[in-house]
Amino acid sequence: MLLASDVGYAEKSWQEMILPGLTTDEKAASLSLKWVKDFANRENCLRVIANHDPNIVPEIITS
Repeated sequence: MLLASDVGYAEKSWQEMILPGLTTDEKAASLSLKWVKDFANRENCLRVIANHDPNIVPEIITS
């Protein structure tokens, strides 16, 4: 499980490499987004959640 915080706004951000609207360092933001995308594709990654994703519903996750 990865809590991606503000790296991207939603799952679409790392799937399509869409940077947040405001960044202080575009290169660093891109590297962070790529890291999340790579992490999301790991076999042992259950889920990646971004802070602002409107598609996230409250739930209890038990592996």
